[in-house]
Amino acid sequence: MIKIKQIHIEEFRGIRKMTLDLDGKSFGICGSNGTGKSGVVDAIEFGLTGSLTRLTGEGQGELSVSKHAPHVDLRAEPEKSKVTITAHIPSLGRDVVLTRTVKAPKQLIVTPAGGPEEATIRALQAHPEFALSRREIAKYIITPPARRSADVQNLLRLDQIGKLRKAFGTFARSAEKNARDAASAKTRAEDDLTAVVIGGKLSRELLLATINTHRNVLGQADLTALAADTVFNDIAANQPENKTTVTVARNLALEEIASFKTALLGTPPMAWTDAMSKGLDVLRELKEDAEALALARRHGLILTGLEILCEDACPLCDRPWDQKELRTHLQQKLLDVAAVGELLTRLREQLGVIEDAIDCRLDELRKLHGYGTKLSTDLNPSVFVTYAEALKSFKQLANKFEATPEDPGALFLALSELEWKPPSTVFGGIEAIEKLVTALPEASAREAAVFALAVAQERYGKLVEAARLDKEADKRKAIAQKVDQHYGVTSTAVLEGIYEAVAAEFTELYKILNDDEGTFIGKLKAEPSKLSFEVDFYGRGAFPPGAYHSEGHQDGMGLCLYLALMRHTLGERFTFAVLDDVLMSVDTGHRREVCRLLRMRFPDTQFILTTHDRVWLQFMKTEKLIEKTQMFGGWSAELGPRIWDDQDIWPEIEVQLEKGDVPRAAWLLRRYLEYICHVLADNLRAPVNFRADGNYGLEDLLPAVQRQYQNRLEKGVRVAMAWGHDAEKGTLFEKKELNRQLAAATATERWAINPAVHFNEWENLDSGEFRKVANAYRAYFEEMRCRNPKCGSLPYLYPTQASADQLRCHCQEINVNLKDRT
Repeated sequence: MIKIKQIHIEEFRGIRKMTLDLDGKSFGICGSNGTGKSGVVDAIEFGLTGSLTRLTGEGQGELSVSKHAPHVDLRAEPEKSKVTITAHIPSLGRDVVLTRTVKAPKQLIVTPAGGPEEATIRALQAHPEFALSRREIAKYIITPPARRSADVQNLLRLDQIGKLRKAFGTFARSAEKNARDAASAKTRAEDDLTAVVIGGKLSRELLLATINTHRNVLGQADLTALAADTVFNDIAANQPENKTTVTVARNLALEEIASFKTALLGTPPMAWTDAMSKGLDVLRELKEDAEALALARRHGLILTGLEILCEDACPLCDRPWDQKELRTHLQQKLLDVAAVGELLTRLREQLGVIEDAIDCRLDELRKLHGYGTKLSTDLNPSVFVTYAEALKSFKQLANKFEATPEDPGALFLALSELEWKPPSTVFGGIEAIEKLVTALPEASAREAAVFALAVAQERYGKLVEAARLDKEADKRKAIAQKVDQHYGVTSTAVLEGIYEAVAAEFTELYKILNDDEGTFIGKLKAEPSKLSFEVDFYGRGAFPPGAYHSEGHQDGMGLCLYLALMRHTLGERFTFAVLDDVLMSVDTGHRREVCRLLRMRFPDTQFILTTHDRVWLQFMKTEKLIEKTQMFGGWSAELGPRIWDDQDIWPEIEVQLEKGDVPRAAWLLRRYLEYICHVLADNLRAPVNFRADGNYGLEDLLPAVQRQYQNRLEKGVRVAMAWGHDAEKGTLFEKKELNRQLAAATATERWAINPAVHFNEWENLDSGEFRKVANAYRAYFEEMRCRNPKCGSLPYLYPTQASADQLRCHCQEINVNLKDRT
């Protein structure tokens, strides 16, 4: 992948014109909600992919990139809305410039073009998951298993597995239906041939005997065997002696008409009655539970609502609603896809039986229509055609519902109106044809034999073909089922291996965030069309993440799973990621661990992080997760975001003192001290007097931090002495004394930053005098930092969630043993 060195944005979303220099390093963006910081995230996504999730994701309705990505004042001039990204490609050791405009979002200008740089960038566009927002975390954790499977496979670039599995399943079901239809066609062909067999039963022997009986009438020798290509009449059809005036075999036709009438007037077959009853039951259940199919169609919308739910209001209509109650409400609405799928499978089985019966009925109608056409030009065939069209219409409706189950009411109505007995007009047509057949003169023995052999030959040929098609359909069905089953088993095994590796990485990352959950383990289980996710809850069993863990823990899991998935997908190429307000989702007590996790486990990845919390931004800087930042201080439609650089505080203070602006320098110093004391109070677990409003000022934090740090160093001296580590004891004692002296120096200057004198006494100071104040604090806090230039972090107690055994820095050059000898 890449690392971004610079991004230039013009007239894009809420930004008029902005350039950010990231230098390929992790970068922090801070600003209150509505200050435009997400516009930078949008610009990065658009610049790299040409798309914008915020405008094109599920549930976005009429929003589009072309209409709504340009600045609101330049909607008619999308060519002026553009993003230019200068990036470094670590694998190539080369830089590349990417330019994209909203007017042509699919056209990416890559400089240099045509080389390996462009190929790398094109490949990057296949991985839009480099950006993770706070609202997207939930899709990996509390989303239904079927949706999680799709999301995770999409991120892992395994979505083709799901598509193939679905395709093979569809093909297997189609092959099964075709085999059933072919078997039904073969049965109907057997029934037709049975009608011409003397004795009324179909067997090879009886059929051969029937054929030979007719051949004997014609003076032809007996056939001894039947093959697929056996000719029943040795005399060619166009020979004079094979001519006949018979167009309908009178006796055969009368038998078939009588059989058809008996079937129509008699009791419906049990299979038909059972299929009708069960089919109506399923449709009634789907019809009465209209919510089920409606939710099926709104499934994606409900999931989107869950994903973007982050406040006490509906994320789609802004209606006030308690977040927990709304989340529960939406989760209860999620369709049990497996249950509905089972209903639809049962319905398909019953419809299959009914459709087979309809096909038989259509065959009989075609046969009757053929008799009538041959015997009279005056016979009105519309009675059969109208009835046949009605049956075909039902089949079309049933097939449509099987493919897209949207309107069970219409199919329920059609099925409830479907009768075994046809309309009376059909019976009238049958009676008319029967009269015509009855009126036929008796054919001569020779003519009857010629015609009987012709009918038998035709029906035998149809049976041979139907048997061939049935056999082929059975083979295709068997192959399709084997392929479907084999692919299902194999792909599941492959996915299980991948998910096992991802789960192991996820577990390791999560334990870094929560070192009090020593028995924690996460498991991903691949099943057909879904991905189950269970996690340990303090050794009491494995449960879905939303069962017992807090929302903060769930968000931490979402981040860890995302990182594990990205590392598995990209490996060493995971060099870039955008975390949009993600860290604010994590419990406050674990945010520092998140910083250390990202910094220590992903040292070669450039993270762009957004937050609305300035203290949290300073935490990220203190933990050396980010080096550069950009502050967003407001926004207007005319000017876009108001920004300022959050540079290293000491040079910034010096700049103000050089200008003679002591009040500004004092304000900067106090702000920095509030940041650093928040950080150290958390690092050292400094006991601070409780405030109900949680508004701890510098006066609350600084003394507590100084006392706690002295206490930790003093304990380190005692522990070193108890272990007999004299050299370490001496070093720590010197460090403690130096810290005490530096703390005393800050105490003499503390009045200068006291808010009570914030706006008056300091005005009597000149730059030189205030410089002494700043230097005193700088010396104190810089002395606490690790001296390793590659580390430079402030000390913290470890482990973070249990009894502290060490006072250390990231690289452990600072490593003070606090564990007593017992």
